[in-house]
Amino acid sequence: MYGTIDIGSNTIRMVLYSIKNNQLYPMINKKYTAGLAGYIDDNSNMNEEGITKLLRILGELKEILSQIEIEEIFPFATASLRGRNNVNEILCKIKEQSGFDVRILTGEEEAIFDYNSILHSGIKEEGLLVDVGGGSTELTFFQNKQVVSAQSLPIGSLSLYSRFVEQVLPTEKEMKQIRKEVKRQLKTLENPQGNIESPTIYSVGGTARAALKLIRRTENNQIKTMEYSKKELRHVLSNLLDNPSYMVKNILAVAPERIHTLIPGIVIFDTIAKYYGSTQFVTSKCGVREGYMLSMLKERGILVG
Repeated sequence: MYGTIDIGSNTIRMVLYSIKNNQLYPMINKKYTAGLAGYIDDNSNMNEEGITKLLRILGELKEILSQIEIEEIFPFATASLRGRNNVNEILCKIKEQSGFDVRILTGEEEAIFDYNSILHSGIKEEGLLVDVGGGSTELTFFQNKQVVSAQSLPIGSLSLYSRFVEQVLPTEKEMKQIRKEVKRQLKTLENPQGNIESPTIYSVGGTARAALKLIRRTENNQIKTMEYSKKELRHVLSNLLDNPSYMVKNILAVAPERIHTLIPGIVIFDTIAKYYGSTQFVTSKCGVREGYMLSMLKERGILVG
């Protein structure tokens, strides 16, 4: 088996895969809700409490791996460690205490690995892929099934929650503040070359999957489709304002660990859809972990194609 450890701003997840017929099959999946984005100080350092939590979780994963026969493990970090001023100190402590060599992905790399994970899943020739993480949001524009722009925004569901939301769920005013910040960040992106139409947003990552589950539940969608409309997404936000206790109940039913971050994440998706004129979402079960694993295993000749 081969595996990866994904150190994200909201969660840390280890997935171990078997390989058969040039395909990856997840065998073991272990997730921790760490909320590392909540341990960043005003100087962009991760504080001692956050580092201690990170080291404890990685120590537990090392103990699990000691009981399993595995060929190689590929740990990586995204916005959780990207841009941290004390990142070298953190990486050294990780290496000393767990032995893991953690690779920190750039925002562009993260966006490209996201795209690689869905490349063979029946996507259209051109469009937009969005991954809303806890501390960053990746946007990948593609045309003729080739990446033409892969960019990262330094905002995510957890970081925007921490900045703008006082209670568990955002108020209407706080959602407007989140939208304003997302729009401000979108305006900083370089426009992709060519006139790429984006009626459909392909969404990946934990926020995307949780949003899909919430929409299925609140819209009484019995069909297990991976698609939903922008109108259905907006129903979630209007339901929150009209009946917050109802929405709390539903979020707790589908993604209790995201009770505070899911709505900010949905606001990010909705704002991006409005900005680019997108009306439909297609959610993928894959994401950066799968894209990174495919890349690493192809580099080593373990997978081909």
